[in-house]
This record gives sequence, structure tokens and C-alpha cells, in this order.
Amino acid sequence: TLVGGCVGLVDHRTFVQGSTPESTGVWTYTASDAPEEPVMETAFLATSGADPGEGAAFALGAAIVPLSSGDAWVGGGIDSRSGSLAATAREFRADTLRFDVADAQALPRVWGPIRLLDDTGTVAWGCGWRDLARSSEISSLDLFNVESGASIATVELVEARSGCELTVLPDGAILVSGGGSATAEIVVPYWP
Repeated sequence: TLVGGCVGLVDHRTFVQGSTPESTGVWTYTASDAPEEPVMETAFLATSGADPGEGAAFALGAAIVPLSSGDAWVGGGIDSRSGSLAATAREFRADTLRFDVADAQALPRVWGPIRLLDDTGTVAWGCGWRDLARSSEISSLDLFNVESGASIATVELVEARSGCELTVLPDGAILVSGGGSATAEIVVPYWP
């Protein structure tokens, strides 16, 4: 219940984003035939007696993207220490087990789906809420690059659909569906 999300890193370890320092870190998977072990007992924790870094936020509902450097980009979520939206995106450095403020920033949100659009780190981060109670919805998509930090656009959706699903279509367009709506929208990103 303390883990908000996870992502596979390029070195085949798993970054685990938790709501406490003790539930956040890097887990090394050994083999498919290895005995099951609780993640908490096998993780190299981000804050095991060490400073977690200036960008640390132990959050639920954050978006997580693996970076080509072997690190992880983490955006949004609710910071469990303050109960407020984690307003700054951060990068988890897998080698030092510390957080730094990320170059790539976007409108922070809780439980908004994030999808890679290409192999350069361009993502669509959509919908979601501004609070844990899900009372303040966000009905837009942010298009940006988690590797370079370049912001591309914020696209407002035609109707509110904060619990949406994003599907990247073969031509690069994004199908936005669900979120309490019986309709869907197609967003065609503008690439400069």
C-alpha cells in the first residue's frame, strides 16, 4: 500500500516510487525461477540513512518514465509529507539513489496516464487530478520531452475526462478515451 508506481530501468532494475522513504528505491530482479521475496526486503532504498536529495518527494499517483541514462523521470503525485501536489518533477538517479529536480517540467497531476510517443523521450501526459480526493480535475494533455526538457504544447480537451486513457495510434496521433465520457477525442500533436 506504500508503493505508488514502478518502472523498469535500462539496466533491468526496477525503480519503485513509494509514499515513504522506506518504500522508495531500486529493486534488482534476479531470475524468473528465484523464490518470491517481498520488494521491501530486496530494495536498495533511496533513503537508507542517506540524504534523498533536493528533489525528493515520496508520492502516490506520480507518473514515471525510464530515461536513456538509466535514471527515472518522476512527475506529479501527492507528496505524503505535506499532503499537497508534488509541484516539481524530479529525476531519480539510480547510481546514487538520490532525487534531483528534473529539467523536464509539466503541469503536475495525480494519476494521469503518461505515454511515450517516440524513442527520443517525447511523452504525452494527460488528464488526472490536482488533488488526492479527485475533486479538481485536469482535462488537458502536456506534450514534452523527458530527456531534453523541451516543452512542445499543452492541448486542452473538448470535454472533461480526468480519468482518461491515452492510446498512441500508428500515425502518431493520440486517442483520448474514457474518463466518465462515452465519447473519445483524437489529438494530433504538432511537431515543430
